[in-house]
Amino acid sequence: MTKVLYFYALPSTFINKDLGFLSEKFSVLPFSFSPPKKQLSLIWVMKELAFILRNFSSAKIYICQFGGYHSFLPALIGKVFNKPCLIITGGTDCVALPSINYGNFRKYFLGLFTKWSYSLCSHISPVHESLMLNNYTYQKDDYPKQGILYFCPQLKTPYTTIYNGYDSSFWKKNKEKKKNVFTTVVGRIKMSFTIPLKGIDLILEIAPLFPECEFRLIGIPPDYNLGETTGNIVKIPFSTNDEIRDTYSESEFYLQLSMSEGFPNALSEAMLCECIPIVSNVGAMPFIINDGGFILNHRDKNELTALIRKALICDKATLAQGARLRIAKNFPDTLRKKNLTALIDRLISETH
Repeated sequence: MTKVLYFYALPSTFINKDLGFLSEKFSVLPFSFSPPKKQLSLIWVMKELAFILRNFSSAKIYICQFGGYHSFLPALIGKVFNKPCLIITGGTDCVALPSINYGNFRKYFLGLFTKWSYSLCSHISPVHESLMLNNYTYQKDDYPKQGILYFCPQLKTPYTTIYNGYDSSFWKKNKEKKKNVFTTVVGRIKMSFTIPLKGIDLILEIAPLFPECEFRLIGIPPDYNLGETTGNIVKIPFSTNDEIRDTYSESEFYLQLSMSEGFPNALSEAMLCECIPIVSNVGAMPFIINDGGFILNHRDKNELTALIRKALICDKATLAQGARLRIAKNFPDTLRKKNLTALIDRLISETH
């Protein structure tokens, strides 16, 4: 089998999913660039270099999940020795939001290594076109544009968009809906930027205005201090996929009010469980929901309040069924598998 070296920083469910189907066709050797402390980064660079050299003669392609420090060596060595290097971009590696200290391009050295990686690699595969370049109008505290081409305007590296994919046979409603239940997945709550990044602060602001509603926050331990909150805020620690599916199944709405997103998995999985989406006007989210939900155009409490009121009186049954159909029809995991493996095969054949 063709040997693939696969580089990533932090483990995640979408990385595991890509590793799973790539392993069906290729011999995939993963390398996690995850030093426990910044002071140990140089040691991890040496480990990564040793990993590449150990597999240099047999590996046919290097694949990096996201751009960053971990993608620089694969891109450089691939360029020097004519081995293809593909970088799959997902979100944080394409943006800069200095107002909350988020995104690779907010920091000089991280942004520099990310830029070098994109310039040196053979090909880039964003999960949505907006990660290459987009107008950013959701809030005014950051750059008016986002995307790789905004921060790397001279970039000549070719790219191919391949959307994320989802298993509609697993992500499906298995419980009765509970009236006026809203859910959102928070993510890495310990990071200082997470609350504003995921729009949790907005949810906490509007929750007192809707006492008849329940707002479930997945990924927040019960003892985590969110400050003074109303009784309709429910904190749920990170759960298994089965438990998350149960929560989606009971929820009428899914909130994704992020300041930045690529192609969010939680949103698509919730839609497969017939949650009506309410999303911010960033990244791929307006494209994902199409006309099957509600879009918050600006990061504004009053605008969100009006949107929630509109959602509460919508034709819920029609929108819920449409949300599932939108993802199942347009973004199956089989399509991502087909397109990504085809791109890898093409890059290998063009180089060897």
